[in-house]
Amino acid sequence: MAAERKVVALEGCDLSAPLEGGWGVSKCRVSPMAKALLLVASLTTLCSAATAKQPESTKARQLLSRSMERVPGFNVVAVILYRALDGSDSEQAKIEIAKDGRMHRVVLQPLSREGFESVDDGKQLRTLVPDHKTILVQESPLLEQSDTVFRLSLIQQNYTLKLEPSLRIAGREAMPILATPKHIELAPRRITVDAQTGFLLKLEVGNESGRMEPRVEVKSVDFPSWLSANVFQLRTLDDTRVIQFKPRQDLTQENIADLQLQFKPVVPKKLPNGFVVQHAQINRGRFKSIAVRITDGLVRGTVYESLPSDAPEMEIESATRLCVGPVTFTVVMDAPEAVRRRIAQAFAKNVRAAEEPEAQVASGMVPGTDATPASVVNNVAPPSHLTFQVGGNDN
Repeated sequence: MAAERKVVALEGCDLSAPLEGGWGVSKCRVSPMAKALLLVASLTTLCSAATAKQPESTKARQLLSRSMERVPGFNVVAVILYRALDGSDSEQAKIEIAKDGRMHRVVLQPLSREGFESVDDGKQLRTLVPDHKTILVQESPLLEQSDTVFRLSLIQQNYTLKLEPSLRIAGREAMPILATPKHIELAPRRITVDAQTGFLLKLEVGNESGRMEPRVEVKSVDFPSWLSANVFQLRTLDDTRVIQFKPRQDLTQENIADLQLQFKPVVPKKLPNGFVVQHAQINRGRFKSIAVRITDGLVRGTVYESLPSDAPEMEIESATRLCVGPVTFTVVMDAPEAVRRRIAQAFAKNVRAAEEPEAQVASGMVPGTDATPASVVNNVAPPSHLTFQVGGNDN
């Protein structure tokens, strides 16, 4: 019927006569109805083309969303290789994750960290450092509210996602997602996830030469239907000492006065390169500091604010320190130094200093940080030697 209506509407047309540049309708008087039908047909064609492109980006976001969830909804047993930012160090660990997010992790290599073990039972994260016969106890990250929706909105603003052809990793069908930053100072990232579950199988980050360098890579993985409760029991050693970290508190106007800080905490409303402040917390440990968590959706980092005398000793690999009057800002993030410096300067603009700020840059890791190559996902734990240095609570 639609075809018949089109023929009727195109009154007096010669459909066989060639037009300039091709064959089509010529020598005809197009009625208003014909114009309407042609417009509808054009819009339908455009909508169909847009719909054809939509599933790829939608699927990429869905897979990325599943990889970010702290509670996976399935059991996992995997052996994962982590590589340091500069490639100078690596660590292989076995992880076991329950459907509800509980996790057991033990280091297999290198020998210097073999036996480092941690268990997150959903309430506490307990880490055994066997060489020191020490157990570090802190709050479980599972107690924090999910930030997946928040981060996905930032990813949409700051990155272009492209679903690449599937491949196989550790015997599983894997879907690579190429995330190209809209801010050219940042590096592209390829996040390869399990096609069925969304579990992270590989993370690669572009280097200065344009090559993708692997940071996290799953060597073997299984998704069992059942895990024994004994898996989530931390082994004990004789004469083990326990260090209990104090929980962090959110920074509020009410508790700033109680801190008796000798500087005013800074929480900028605007940051460069698409980064935003996620939340600010108070560390009440061996030294007092403010930890401001920032992210652009994929990259996550922390800006520590403290007195110069209270700043942690640094073996810095991914940190930039900026001293401004009474405050020292330490930016820890898996991002180029130029980006870290810009973020530090954005914080410094909020401080009135008598002298011009000077940045001190070195390489290594900063105790008291949680910046790791695996920070893109929450269901893969960071290397345990970082956990030992950090404890996650800056105490």
